[in-house]
Amino acid sequence: MSRRWGLLGGSLSHSFSPGFFQAKFASEGLTNASYDLFERSDAASVRSLFTDFPDLEGLNVTVPHKVAVIEHLDALTPTATAIGAVNVVRREPDGRLIGHNTDAEGFAASLRPFLTGDHDRAFVLGAGGAAAAVRFALERLGIEVVHLVRRDLPANAPFRWVRLDAIGPDIVRHYRLVVQATPVGTAPDLDASVPFPWDGVGPRHFVVDLVYNPPLSQFLRRASERGAMTLNGADMLRLQAEAAWAFWNK
Repeated sequence: MSRRWGLLGGSLSHSFSPGFFQAKFASEGLTNASYDLFERSDAASVRSLFTDFPDLEGLNVTVPHKVAVIEHLDALTPTATAIGAVNVVRREPDGRLIGHNTDAEGFAASLRPFLTGDHDRAFVLGAGGAAAAVRFALERLGIEVVHLVRRDLPANAPFRWVRLDAIGPDIVRHYRLVVQATPVGTAPDLDASVPFPWDGVGPRHFVVDLVYNPPLSQFLRRASERGAMTLNGADMLRLQAEAAWAFWNK
């Protein structure tokens, strides 16, 4: 009997997931398993995928569908409900589709070994599902979070928002953890970078970019030039994938 998993997203040509899960299948001795890429422009396609592929047991979900997919699922785990975004879906034996979020777990695990007393306050750049998972993880680590966005502020957000152009170097000096949680700078857009007041960044800063391809984004390059410690999203990606595998196989 075949077993199938896959990834639902908008543009998947540079995805890490197929290689990771093929290696996982080999390590688990699964010779009848496959992992497919489902490039779809509409999050509603999540239901048709489970109809079209009766052996499909679960999906990873990536941009731009992490929030939009929620309305097409039957239930969410408490973690996904709290974050307001889903990056993994499991088909239950009764056919229900359950959404969960392992991004926060993966992010917290990747970050924890590097945190010091300097990192009690954080700026998170972004307003999507990944940024929401980062905020969830940081708050549970006891870190104060401020979200920075470039355009209009979201209405009725349950946490602090500020426009990116409203902060300057003097403020950045007091927020020594910076997390870039947008896709900006992902291959093939190697020269792209979210603007940031770099004059406020120094050696006591810890700058994280969830982008993992390329390993050194333009955002991290600028942070490194200012003497900051840096981390890309590769560890988070691997750790959230391990957590997704555990969720599928409960």
